[in-house]
Amino acid sequence: MLLDLALSIAIYKLHIHQPDPKIAEDYRLALKTLAQIADGKVQLDLAGAEPATQDGSGARTTDRARRA
Repeated sequence: MLLDLALSIAIYKLHIHQPDPKIAEDYRLALKTLAQIADGKVQLDLAGAEPATQDGSGARTTDRARRA
């Protein structure tokens, strides 16, 4: 998904003059999708990248004795 978004933005930015309406629409949708990703409304399907949970956000302690 990120590759497609990057390509849509790059193609739009490479136009010196007014781009084709399809290219402009793809650019607009890419920016909208990136904003949704930033807001957490759209999640990327990445293996091993789970969102942070709320229950483990404090300091961690252990009851094992330290070695001297």
